[in-house]
Amino acid sequence: ERFDLKNEGAVTVKGKIEADTHIGGLGGFFNIKCTDGLNSGTITLDEKASVTGDLYIGGIAGYSVQTLPITGLKNSGAVKVDGDVTGNVYIGGVYGTTTAVITGASNTGAVTYSDKASVSGTLNIGGILGASTSTEKIAGLSNGGSVSVDCAVPGNLYIGGVLGHSSALATGAANSGAVTVGNAEATEEQPLTIGGALNVGGVYGTFAGTADTSGMQNSGTISVHKNVVATGNIIVSGIFGGEYAAGNLSSITNSGNVEVYCNTSATQRLWVAGVAKLNIKSKTATDITNTGNVTVAGISEANGGNPVSVAGVFAGLPSSGSTGTLTRVVNGELKDGKPVANKGVITVSGTTGRLHQAGLCAFDAYNFRPGAMDDCHNYGAIVMSGTSTDNIYVCGLSMSCHGGVTSTNTTNEGAVTVSGTSNKAAHVFGMFYNSDQGSAAFVNCHNKGRITITESATMKTSVYIGGFGYRLTNGTYEACSNSGDITHNGNQTGGSAYLGGLGGGDRFGSTITGGFTNSGNISFGGTLSANTKVYMGGIAAHIYSHAKLAFGGEVKNTGKVSFTGNITNSSASLYAGGLFGDAPASITALTLNGTENKFVNTGAIEVTGSVATPKNAYVGGVIGYTLSPIAGAIVDCDIKAIGFEDKVGMITGSAKSETVVATNCQLRGTICTKTMGDIDEEGNPIPEDEKIDDIITLGNSNFFKYIYGSGNPASAEDANGCTYWSGPEAASAL
Repeated sequence: ERFDLKNEGAVTVKGKIEADTHIGGLGGFFNIKCTDGLNSGTITLDEKASVTGDLYIGGIAGYSVQTLPITGLKNSGAVKVDGDVTGNVYIGGVYGTTTAVITGASNTGAVTYSDKASVSGTLNIGGILGASTSTEKIAGLSNGGSVSVDCAVPGNLYIGGVLGHSSALATGAANSGAVTVGNAEATEEQPLTIGGALNVGGVYGTFAGTADTSGMQNSGTISVHKNVVATGNIIVSGIFGGEYAAGNLSSITNSGNVEVYCNTSATQRLWVAGVAKLNIKSKTATDITNTGNVTVAGISEANGGNPVSVAGVFAGLPSSGSTGTLTRVVNGELKDGKPVANKGVITVSGTTGRLHQAGLCAFDAYNFRPGAMDDCHNYGAIVMSGTSTDNIYVCGLSMSCHGGVTSTNTTNEGAVTVSGTSNKAAHVFGMFYNSDQGSAAFVNCHNKGRITITESATMKTSVYIGGFGYRLTNGTYEACSNSGDITHNGNQTGGSAYLGGLGGGDRFGSTITGGFTNSGNISFGGTLSANTKVYMGGIAAHIYSHAKLAFGGEVKNTGKVSFTGNITNSSASLYAGGLFGDAPASITALTLNGTENKFVNTGAIEVTGSVATPKNAYVGGVIGYTLSPIAGAIVDCDIKAIGFEDKVGMITGSAKSETVVATNCQLRGTICTKTMGDIDEEGNPIPEDEKIDDIITLGNSNFFKYIYGSGNPASAEDANGCTYWSGPEAASAL
């Protein structure tokens, strides 16, 4: 055994070596126990040197085969490779590689594989260890030095702030050093090619172990620059660079920014996350936090089968099945009750194929899922400002909660903004993309973030935008709400637009057992030029034709539903309702369960935009267009839809028919479908902005005239139990 070893001198190798090479500050090759070892000297493979064989280089030693525990190792000297290596490379701030069990090691020296160097095989590089073959736990590893690669690598590149490639579990490992591949100053005309996989992580380049992991943290910036050209798959994250397929995860924190600026090809996959690319089944993730910003700004040519997955916490998921429970998984930071502006921001500004982007989890496909989510939250903004050649799925919380998931006490408070271009369908939601199979259950879940498609966005096919999700056909919702504004101001050239406070998709058919409230404003201010439809509702855009609806508690909208946009195609339609955009004939009646349950809309409805064919617009206080009966609704709202009087009603814009019958509904409010006149008392034309609205206030004597659109009942006796809502009892009920 040796104790208290120390080196302060530089170690430089300049010669030509035709063998495996071991270089270190205290020794090249260790087969001893080294305790309290210290190196502050610079360790270098000079640019004049060449190695034919594998290279092992570290601040303490190049290679250690000691099996006894090692502790107290410190390196502050730079470790650098400038020479040529015909073989594999293992480079670390402490050891190049080791089989030892380390219980304490730190590095503050820069670890660099420079642009002067070359390698013919795989490069393993880490702030503490380039690689570790130990399967035992190692602890107390801390790196504060930068770790960087700026040369081409024909094989795989595993680069981590603490460990490059390791099977050892580094409990409590911490990194604060920058981890960088490529050169920020280089141009794309100076490519750095990675021939195999590119795995970049704040703690691990790749973790090949199977044990549970806990206590890891990274605060260093993780960067892959634009001159990098990788031909294999790319995984970049704040903690685990490679795919994490081991045990349970707990108490893991990333606060470092993760930035990817490089380009990828159509045959590659790209995963970028604050914590990990995840592939665990029936495991748990508990107390996982990311506050670092995640940015993807390169050009990805990935096709529809190879999506780009970008997330604040986890990207990817198993190829089938589900994870276990996600508990207290958080992206971003909440301070004084408000999201912190520059924490956990997830930005995609480059060109992608299919895009999966989310605050917490961006899964590889829509039908993968966590087994359960409890007390999980996103506070970070989600920004898509790039161009997608395929579908986009941009969500505040999770890309999917498909079938069987139970989500409790879960929220999104981050704003979700799309200002780029989508060449195929755009799915933009506050909580989840999908929950359309199985028996998904949501209890006390809330979206509070604004969901916006901006005026600079171009949407070339269908748009689905809402507070909770897309195809909500079998989910159960209890005590859930949306308070975030839902806004589509983009230019849409194809497909239909679906906007809803709960469901912004084309297949709403869920069970609401304990009530749902929307207080967010639902607004379409964009342009639709296709021969399609705009569906808008405070609760859901469109009710699925095969839906088995069941409503319990109070289903209530207090948010404003407004259409200020422009439908230019003469065959296109608008369906706008206080609760629902439309419902087909084949569904069960819109009826609530029990006498204490009710539909309520108190949100104003305003249609002041342009519809090329006004008769194609349907506006209703409960539902815009329906072929089904409605019962138990309470409406106390102001409706303004000038120029659309034939199909505007306080319950529905549809005409009364054998199937369209409103029963036991209560009405109160105002309705305005025209102005007082076009000329003044002197016969002069009245400017549009000076015209006075012809507002009709509902009362006992006239409410029945405004239940439906065209085909209104002519008398109170034909109202089927509908009544005017008056008195303090009505006000208190609201």
